[in-house]
Amino acid sequence: MPKEKSVLLEEEKEIEQPPYTDDERAYLSRLIQRVENAISMREQEYPEFDGQTYSDYYDQNQKLANTFIEPKKNPEDSNFQSGTAREKMFAFLAPINNLNLSPDVSAFDQNNIRIGTFGQAMEDTILKTEELEGDEEKKHLRQFELFSQGTIFVEDVWDERWMKDKRITGGGKFTGQITGLTWSEKLKRVFSRPIRNVLSGLSVFLGNIRQYDFTMQPYFFTLDVKDFLEIEQTFSSWERWKYVPKTFQPPKFEKDGMTYDSILKMLNVENGQGVVIRYQDKWNNEFAVMINNVLMTPIGLPLTAVNGFADYNVIQQNLEPIHLKFAYGNSLMRKLRTKIGLYDEFLRLGVLTTQQKYKPPTLNLSGRVLSSKIWTAGTMTHGVDLKGKIVPIMEGMTFGLSTSELMMIKELKEQINADTVSPTFQGQRTGGDPTATEVVELQRQAKLMLGLSIFACSLLEWKLSWLRLYNNLAKWFDPYDTRIEEVKGDLVKKDVFRRVVVERPIEGEGMGARMVIPTTEQMPTPTQVMEAEGEMKRMTGRPVRITFISPEAIKSSKLIWQITVRPREKTTSELAKLMFRAELGDAVNYFGPRVNFDFYEEIFANTWNRDPNKIFTKSPPMPVAAPAPTQTPKIQGMPTPESATGMNKQVPRQ
Repeated sequence: MPKEKSVLLEEEKEIEQPPYTDDERAYLSRLIQRVENAISMREQEYPEFDGQTYSDYYDQNQKLANTFIEPKKNPEDSNFQSGTAREKMFAFLAPINNLNLSPDVSAFDQNNIRIGTFGQAMEDTILKTEELEGDEEKKHLRQFELFSQGTIFVEDVWDERWMKDKRITGGGKFTGQITGLTWSEKLKRVFSRPIRNVLSGLSVFLGNIRQYDFTMQPYFFTLDVKDFLEIEQTFSSWERWKYVPKTFQPPKFEKDGMTYDSILKMLNVENGQGVVIRYQDKWNNEFAVMINNVLMTPIGLPLTAVNGFADYNVIQQNLEPIHLKFAYGNSLMRKLRTKIGLYDEFLRLGVLTTQQKYKPPTLNLSGRVLSSKIWTAGTMTHGVDLKGKIVPIMEGMTFGLSTSELMMIKELKEQINADTVSPTFQGQRTGGDPTATEVVELQRQAKLMLGLSIFACSLLEWKLSWLRLYNNLAKWFDPYDTRIEEVKGDLVKKDVFRRVVVERPIEGEGMGARMVIPTTEQMPTPTQVMEAEGEMKRMTGRPVRITFISPEAIKSSKLIWQITVRPREKTTSELAKLMFRAELGDAVNYFGPRVNFDFYEEIFANTWNRDPNKIFTKSPPMPVAAPAPTQTPKIQGMPTPESATGMNKQVPRQ
């Protein structure tokens, strides 16, 4: 029977103090001081935030982006919100979501000669890791945060998750018994891969708020308040975890005989939660972790030992700069706040005016106490002569919106549309019957407005692609397991590497699969690679392209990398189909029989996501004499097509 049947039965033990050295105590004190300075600097009031602190600015943007409805202060108040800001934000996000912002990766050697194999392999690896973590949805969240807050922070970390694997002794099954039932348990790795996390701006603190370029920050740290059990899943194997208290207590400082509370006392930490602080200083190549004020890392731990590369694993992107000497950006919410506030105020007054028309403010001159229900439709009041005795408070009072107020509402709406996108671009029907030319012009103007926003989103994906490239180079090509294979009658232990298989169009053959296979053995010849591709195609019925790479070579080679993000419509979008028709029509009209229709057949199949071999019939090739069979020479230690692609029979691990 295992010692610990359930985490719910674990007893709380008294936590010992960490055995700090004098240097560690001094280091921890100065580290906390840096944390406090960064918090104090960010929580000052800045004119760039309209005289607010960053926390107030963030909260105001979040409320506007989510159409927050304030509670009524008085029963007669109107708390109507039009939701225009959120509507306009999604009008921006919709066309951006239809863009392909995938990176194009190129690799060059020291002589600036392009190495297509490595570039394509890393591009496919980035695509595969994005598919594994479901990055399409995260991309939508990133864009939402960027537009609503004007600044976004995203980290790219190597995430390794473990879980308890419990198996009933003897392979039995649970049938309701309690006594005599035993099981074994061990930790089992669930996955090990890079992931991207959108960080709340409230949890990131910069070393210099006047430094616009995040890569030039002297240092920064992230502060996360998390459930203690979640923290335990990540850090329970660390040496000093046994010293981490389950309750967060802000540190205190003594100076000149006085005791001072830490600014961390402001944190709203509930029972069962802990505070994790991760500190990064790339200029000194230094990384530190504190959990509930316990220093978990040695002094001066290299940043490269954690991130795998000597740079920050967090990127920052601003939607619009406020100015050159300020780190944070301007949000769409702040840009629209004033005009939408006026617009909503006029609409709220319109609601109140309508309510006054239904129940007008009046004087009761009848000498009787009357209920306000006399204004309810269908109400009959008996025995009271009210003629001339219920009169408006102000003589000549009119009810309903005036013409000038309606014109003001219309003017505000048009100004909001001019600052963002028109209703026509949003797919809404407008008054009148606009001509096709007017619609095209409105769409052209809207794309001009979207230009800078698309540029910001492209820069965001470009920066993230660089982070993912560094992360993959550092850890993706490490062996993650071992297996036992039978080679010529002997059992041999071999490292197991992560393989990449992605859906990609294969030139001349339609949609197929591209594979990246790391191998520590001798690299196969082009002929042997073609044999492996042919074998895979016969087995799967789809075209396959295989790239063999050496993990050691790609990690140690001094390659020059280049990443480009070109915003373009997704291949299968309606616009891409219209553009294909226009291009093919122009090509036939201008060049006639000179057009290579085989080339356009492939584009057609990719645009409609179909297999060209099933759509189009090919003329049978002319018979040619078959060459004499030759035997491909085998190289000692080289993987066969079957072993390289994982099709060989494997011996289970012992």
